[in-house]
Amino acid sequence: MRKRIGESLVRAGLISDQDLRLALAEHERTGERIGAVIVRLNLTAEWQLARTLAHQLGLPYTNLLQSPPDPAAVGLIPKEIAVKRLAIATRRQDEVLSVAMADPLLFGLIKDLETRTGCRIAPIVATRTDVLRAIQHGYPPRSRARFTSPTHAATDCQKCRQSLEPGWQFCPFCAARIATRIARPGPLPGVAAM
Repeated sequence: MRKRIGESLVRAGLISDQDLRLALAEHERTGERIGAVIVRLNLTAEWQLARTLAHQLGLPYTNLLQSPPDPAAVGLIPKEIAVKRLAIATRRQDEVLSVAMADPLLFGLIKDLETRTGCRIAPIVATRTDVLRAIQHGYPPRSRARFTSPTHAATDCQKCRQSLEPGWQFCPFCAARIATRIARPGPLPGVAAM
C-alpha cells in the first residue's frame, strides 16, 4: 500500500517522483506510514491525501466541516472506540451506519463496528484532523456527561446555584447545612448562619 498511495499521488500530480523518494526514505528511517510522512513533510495537504486514498479504495470522501455528523448517529459508537480507531458515525439510514474514518485500512475496524452497533457499516474516508475535531464536538465532555442524563437536564441548587443531578433541589453541602439547622435550631458553633 505504501508505494501505491505514493504512486497515486504522483499520478494525480500532487507530488513529484523526487517527493515520493524523499517520503519513502523518511518512512524507512522513522517507520511512520507513508501518507503521514507526506503530510508531515508538507508535500501535499491532508485532505488531498484523504481524497486520493478514498479514490484508490473506491470509497466516498467527506469533509466533516462542511457535512457535520448527525448527533443521533454519533452516539452509536462509544467515544473511547471513536478516539482509539479515529472513526465517527455520521448518518444512520435504516440499518446502514455511515462512518467517517481516518484509516479505513485498519484491520477489523468495520467488523468490530458492525458487531458493536448491529448495523451494516458504510465506510467514508475523512482526514484525521476532521475526525478528531468531529469527535471533540460530537461527544459531550466527561464532566458534563456525569451531571446530565439524556432525558433530564441538570438543575441548579436553590441555595448556592451549583449544578445538580436531576431530582435534587440542593447540593449535598447545602442539604447537609439545612438538615443540621432543622435538627438543631440556632447557629452551629464556628459556622455562620445561612
